[in-house]
Amino acid sequence: MFINLKNFFILIFFANLSYAEIIDISSLNHYIYTHIEYSADLEHFPTNTEKDIKKRLIEKELFDPKIKFIDNQPIISTIIENLLQNRNLSGITAVNNFGFTKKRSNIKMFPTNATLTYKPDDKIDRNQYSLIEPFEPVIILHTSKDGEWFFIQTFFTRGWINKNDLTNVSYDNFRRYFNTKKIVIVRDRVKIGDLIFGAGSRIPIEEEDEQYYTIIKPDSKLIKLKKDNDISIFPVVYNYEIAKKFLDSLLDQPYDWGGKKGYRDCSSLVMDLFRIFGVDLPRNSKQQAEVGEIIWERGDKKSFFIALDKAEPFCTFIHMKGHIIIYGGKDKDDYLIYHAVERFGNILYNKVVKQHIISDNTNLWSKAYRITTICRSKEKRYD
Repeated sequence: MFINLKNFFILIFFANLSYAEIIDISSLNHYIYTHIEYSADLEHFPTNTEKDIKKRLIEKELFDPKIKFIDNQPIISTIIENLLQNRNLSGITAVNNFGFTKKRSNIKMFPTNATLTYKPDDKIDRNQYSLIEPFEPVIILHTSKDGEWFFIQTFFTRGWINKNDLTNVSYDNFRRYFNTKKIVIVRDRVKIGDLIFGAGSRIPIEEEDEQYYTIIKPDSKLIKLKKDNDISIFPVVYNYEIAKKFLDSLLDQPYDWGGKKGYRDCSSLVMDLFRIFGVDLPRNSKQQAEVGEIIWERGDKKSFFIALDKAEPFCTFIHMKGHIIIYGGKDKDDYLIYHAVERFGNILYNKVVKQHIISDNTNLWSKAYRITTICRSKEKRYD
């Protein structure tokens, strides 16, 4: 599979580009939508989906037998059965509905706000899939038995969201969103009106003048927003200095599995960064390892650093099992990396960190299994 993936990007992803282009957003997103499970092209999503397909999507997420606690109390079989019954499999219809998120919201594995953990007071909630930003378009595939939850498809995942966090819109209004000029948030946690928007959030523009944008909020109300460094016209043209500035601004933010507290884990750090530039990367690190050109795979220490010497900083990723790291370029005789990490080696970090591969004794070359890039190589750009 990975040989074919590499050939795909050599022949298509990097083909027919002007030398000024660093990321071919259109081709990259098309590849993600059509090849990476859980990702979807929402703009062209159908108005109907076969009931059997929906059922398979919902049932795909099995109850993890290692989950032993619900809200720090021992979980019993009747509780598990009630969670599964609330998925309402007998009530599935073929009709799809469309909507937008009203605010920053959580996407869940099951239709409940309950915390599901392996052990008491566990920091990792296995019911938490991901954070989703305000004004994100979603496909509403199904409704829970209690009527309180929607099973949705986003551009990067599927899962359950509280119905009160969404506003339903017509298909025509939903499609119109994709062809509307937008701003994008380029700094983390920007407050606009009564809402918090994370980096990469995209908000439609009603009109603009030299000093202000008039934007449309998820409730359809208009708000006048002064132009400043926190926002830009979507998408921002990729530049490694912009990427570096963004990542440096997040250093020491808490590590946050699934974004439950509004921060980031390793893969959401990567996803949010490249949403600024219009790239809809998948959500988890395993899926992200399937995107881009493979420039190194399971080699020795020497070949690892040869690959990094040739790689573009900030759009090159180092992959470990269950973890993704952003390569930040050379620093004299060393190499910089950025990642949101709970524990690395024997050190507990629980935050976003910047490190040196060699001087910080990461031994990264022995732990990594792949290096990928979503940027065109230097040879491609400057030959």
